[in-house]
Amino acid sequence: MSREPLNDHERGSLCLTTYEALRRNTSSLENFPLLIKRVIRERAWESRIMSGTLIQLPSLCDLIERPPIEGWGEKLERIRAVIRHDQTALDMFTEATTGQHGGDRRSANIKSDNITLEHDRGTSRAYSLGRVRRECDPETARAVFAGELSPHAALVKAGIREVRTVYFPRDPSQALAKIRKVMGDEYVDAMLASEAVHGS
Repeated sequence: MSREPLNDHERGSLCLTTYEALRRNTSSLENFPLLIKRVIRERAWESRIMSGTLIQLPSLCDLIERPPIEGWGEKLERIRAVIRHDQTALDMFTEATTGQHGGDRRSANIKSDNITLEHDRGTSRAYSLGRVRRECDPETARAVFAGELSPHAALVKAGIREVRTVYFPRDPSQALAKIRKVMGDEYVDAMLASEAVHGS
């Protein structure tokens, strides 16, 4: 059953709880990755009530960097440092801060992985994660954010992206593992089944 979206008061409470977890001691920081993931899922920065005031912000960057009460008055680098051990939180944070609105404002117009973040194109991890979230089936997306499948492999599996260059180890057993990692289990199973049918 899908959960009802939070209202403005609830989003305000969520953002405040997340901010307080960031400011407190080490035990509270342990809860921060879980909280920031919910902030991102709910897009809580877009509309929330704080101290009786409706605050609407265009991006997660604004929530983090603007001074209270509009934002948290923090730096993006500190958030990354706190969540660095939670890969799902880090992936979601990276996508939310470099995604569809021109990227991290400090890195606009800087090319990375043959892309310009300002145009949200190419093969950067953040861009690939965004495509996985939007275009892959729920089970494949779950596998990616659980670290079981790379974003590139998921997009190849979904027929969204072609594999153009793959470097294989000399050891055949390692090469098979590389194909499985890049193309996914279904591709390898189909390849082996085809070889069994046609023989050599």
